[in-house]
Amino acid sequence: ATGRSFYEAPECIRNHPDIRYFISSNGAVIQDLKTGERFEFLLEGEKVDKLHAKMRKCKLLLAHHKNNCTFVDSSSLDDNTMDGYNISQNFRKQLRECTKHCDDLDALFSRGEPCEMLSGCFRSADQFQRFMDEIKDIKGIHCTGATGGIVEIVSAAAGKQNAIRFLTSKLGISIEEVITVGDSRNDIEMICLSPNSIAVEN
Repeated sequence: ATGRSFYEAPECIRNHPDIRYFISSNGAVIQDLKTGERFEFLLEGEKVDKLHAKMRKCKLLLAHHKNNCTFVDSSSLDDNTMDGYNISQNFRKQLRECTKHCDDLDALFSRGEPCEMLSGCFRSADQFQRFMDEIKDIKGIHCTGATGGIVEIVSAAAGKQNAIRFLTSKLGISIEEVITVGDSRNDIEMICLSPNSIAVEN
């Protein structure tokens, strides 16, 4: 289970022979890698447009998850921009190597179409709070934070915890049989779900 889109995740994980079910985009998509069966819990297009506009208004560095991929503005990938958002070297590498780069993200995605997840980097706690104030009246969404000044927004039906509940119900597995391991803020709800949970020390 990952906050990344499917193709943003490392290839060695996507192709691992012992992984059958893959939860991506913070619980918005569940895929059976053996049969190709896919379950989606998408943000509705109207909400996508509203959130997109408010993220731009609050000057968040935006990423758009759709069709198993993550799309970012090409102009946001230079070091000066990433320095301004305090983006770590590891995350810079991920953004540059594992995402699709767009010359005009706004033109490409302001169309009222659904998506898996919107994520944004913010410069400060004040900027994050302004953004949260802007979106407080938008219903049917679920916001989580990830390590490193990132906010992730999915449908209220998504989230890693909801995805695990859906999958265990489908497979006839009890929560007591689930082990969850996480290292980021977007793992907290998933970790709280299972009595067999581990949060790594770092």
